[in-house]
Amino acid sequence: MAEAYKLLDLTEATFSSGSIFTDVISKCTTLYYLKKFDEFITVFEKEKIPPFDLIQLRELQAMLFRSYFSVGKFEKIYNLMYNDDLSNYHKSELLVYAVSALKVGDLETAKRVTGLLVGEKELYAESLFSLGKYYQENKKPDDAMGYYSRIITECPTALEFVDNAKIGISEVYIQKKRYQDAISKLSEIKIPRLQNKKNAMLIVSYFEAGENQKAVVSTETLLNQLLQANEGEIVMKYNLEYYYKEKNPQKFDQYWLFSLKYKNLNQYADFLNAKLSYETMNYNKAYNLFYKLTQQEGRFTDESLYRLGMISLFVYNNITNAKIFFSKVAESKSAEMKLKVKSRINCAILSKEMNKPADSKTFLDSVIAESDRGLPNSQAKNLYEAFGIGGNENK
Repeated sequence: MAEAYKLLDLTEATFSSGSIFTDVISKCTTLYYLKKFDEFITVFEKEKIPPFDLIQLRELQAMLFRSYFSVGKFEKIYNLMYNDDLSNYHKSELLVYAVSALKVGDLETAKRVTGLLVGEKELYAESLFSLGKYYQENKKPDDAMGYYSRIITECPTALEFVDNAKIGISEVYIQKKRYQDAISKLSEIKIPRLQNKKNAMLIVSYFEAGENQKAVVSTETLLNQLLQANEGEIVMKYNLEYYYKEKNPQKFDQYWLFSLKYKNLNQYADFLNAKLSYETMNYNKAYNLFYKLTQQEGRFTDESLYRLGMISLFVYNNITNAKIFFSKVAESKSAEMKLKVKSRINCAILSKEMNKPADSKTFLDSVIAESDRGLPNSQAKNLYEAFGIGGNENK
């Protein structure tokens, strides 16, 4: 508690100060219970007003630590408690310290403080869970599994953390492609609050394990409740991918409509929709969707431009537009080299059709320069010969 005294500028002379401080203390307390944590911190740190007694000091100190924690100022908590006597703190504050230590990267302190919480059922379980998440997020799944398993064996009555640990273990199983183990572990989860998460992960596991019919039936059965939850997004993604592979436009369109509520999924859903339309020869729909994607920033722009070029060339017989689209891919800094090379070869052919041999030569030279062997190189050299283009040293 010594660091808290320093923060408050507490002295013997001011400790027993009278009612002039009650307004500030009342304001701090009100701000805290209204969850206006930033304002609470500002008042507390600027006013530096001492409380009336040690009990009130402890109450305000606890409020301060929880406020720091709520607004993500973990380093503040860590620095205040690092050199202090931890026996002066409530067990709940030790949990806050352990989590804050993890947030600033001090794993050993987090482990040490977790050891001080043994016997505190919920607090100990939460601290173990925080360590498990830390390892999972830092790509150490086996260590994560160890901490999750300890919650199940050492804190069996902390039911919410036990089920959250089972979620964590299932996530690791999915990461390791142990889908049947994930399905088995997920089936043990009982807490109502975790059912949407559980069901979404079960559906993902069914799809990944090749049990597509189970995944489809589960989705249809649980559709309404999943669509009301954030977990519905991953389920919509897997169903879109499934119906795309099945070349089922009717069912795909149904899930495409469902996916509209998930903004992070919109571009990917549109891209799959465009590809499915293209592959099922609904070219007008495909063209409109691919064009829409080219008007947005995203990872599908280059392939969408290429597909627009293909539709313009082979469906609409518009070589001018086709060359425009292929040229954009050929010049793109973000496009994959394979796509750029295919676009340059198409541009070379179209330039020949448009009686622009110099353009053809430029495009073919760039292909040969960037692919000194393999099919693209052979294609470019064959076109060089077929077009009767001279003056290429690489021929």
